[in-house]
Amino acid sequence: MSDDHFTSDGNLCAYLNKPEELRKGDEADIVDLKITNPLLLALGYATKEISYNSQQKNLRPDFAVSIAEYPRPACFIVENKSTSVDNLRSHRPQLQGYMTQRGAPRGMLINGHSILVYDQLEGGLQTPAIEVSLTDVVLAWRGDHVLAQGKSGMAALDICGHANVLAALWRRFNRSSFATLQGLIDDLTLQSGSNAAHRTEGDTWIPSKCRIQIVRIDDDNADLLTGAVKGLIAEFEDDADAQLVAIEADFQEYENASRCIPSESVPLQAQEDSLVADALTLMSRVDKETKEYDASLLRKIMRSEILTAELAGIERRLYEIHQIKTGKGSEKDPIYNLFTRIRVFTDKRYRYLTKLQARHQDSIRVVNYINTWKEKTASLVFQSSETGKLRREFLAQTAYLIIIRILLVRIMEDKKLVNRMFTNGGIALWFREVESHYLKHAMGRSANFLLDLAYTSAQHIYAHFFAERTVLDWYTPDRNAVIRVLHKLAGFDLRYINRDIIGTVYNQYVEA
Repeated sequence: MSDDHFTSDGNLCAYLNKPEELRKGDEADIVDLKITNPLLLALGYATKEISYNSQQKNLRPDFAVSIAEYPRPACFIVENKSTSVDNLRSHRPQLQGYMTQRGAPRGMLINGHSILVYDQLEGGLQTPAIEVSLTDVVLAWRGDHVLAQGKSGMAALDICGHANVLAALWRRFNRSSFATLQGLIDDLTLQSGSNAAHRTEGDTWIPSKCRIQIVRIDDDNADLLTGAVKGLIAEFEDDADAQLVAIEADFQEYENASRCIPSESVPLQAQEDSLVADALTLMSRVDKETKEYDASLLRKIMRSEILTAELAGIERRLYEIHQIKTGKGSEKDPIYNLFTRIRVFTDKRYRYLTKLQARHQDSIRVVNYINTWKEKTASLVFQSSETGKLRREFLAQTAYLIIIRILLVRIMEDKKLVNRMFTNGGIALWFREVESHYLKHAMGRSANFLLDLAYTSAQHIYAHFFAERTVLDWYTPDRNAVIRVLHKLAGFDLRYINRDIIGTVYNQYVEA
């Protein structure tokens, strides 16, 4: 894509600079063949594992990727659109239909400008898990990006903030992430030397019957554990970073859309200002303080911050001032006409924004979490207003929280403080029966349900750490990454830990 021979017009960015009418209908020639197919091959898939335009019943996704080692109909689905398509997110329902039909936990939307990645949920699709700006990546790689600082290649990608996003895309979609998954699950769920599942009582989770080599951890070799945990936190931090980039882009789309109803040419703020100005004209005889109060009240009503019933008080005061009797409540009554317009506008705005907020509710929630964290935690603890620094800290603490919660459950398991959740036949039951039977349409986040169950079992010991939900609980961890974490931590015998491992990890990783 960055090569000058990508098309006869030059690299991807040069091609996209062509007028839109000259790029219509380029989905197959450009997006399918020159972007998506090379991407899938670069991710490690063989041509025979890439199904192109294969119809099943009445649905035909552009690409369905399947491998023998992953026991589901498809690893993921790719739906492409022409480079002339601007609103890629509007095609989420179409992608969801393909993912549901093929049992795929993940999907991509690609239009040549961007790649949007989604995880399948039990009731629909979440906000984008990853968003990659292909144009920005190409500009950075070539050294033409405004933030590249004279660098090119990987150095420029890192400076411009794309390296972590591309790394997260690679971890989620490269062939080995799916091909090795079943082996990890087998290690976690089956006994050594047989295909028998671990017993739910946990009595088979012993070194002689485990497929995973178990290392005893004590104060003398605790660095083995802290080193592994720090690596896991770094991986989750990168994944959370990519997810946050996508969420922020989705939120920006919400903010842009909230300014104006698509069928109207006048922005909502301008309509509000016009109505307030008309009201102030009718308030010419009112004292300044009352006028300012009523104007502020009108804005709050039109923004649905307070009930429209409050309009009656303002209306009554205006009637008392103007003493309108003849024609009151008719088309000749300026007060009646104004407040009718205000009520119509308030209702119209409320209906539109309510639908819009429902569509972007996840990204709105996460951005509110970040703002709350900045106001209540960051400003007090870190005493910094530097956006980049606070963002990195927010991501580091997000990743730290989820890894430490899993680690604490593992420690409590080995110390027999709670029933085993991650290292016994229960996890075999989960991955081999519960997911496939009950969560077949929620494979993208089925690990969340497992983690919630484990956290619930640990609440009576660390209530504040597991029961309470914080602003750091915005992140939806990647199922495959959770399996890798469980596999890594299952290889440690944590019965003899006495050192403050939790504090050590925090000091060595987060504070660093």
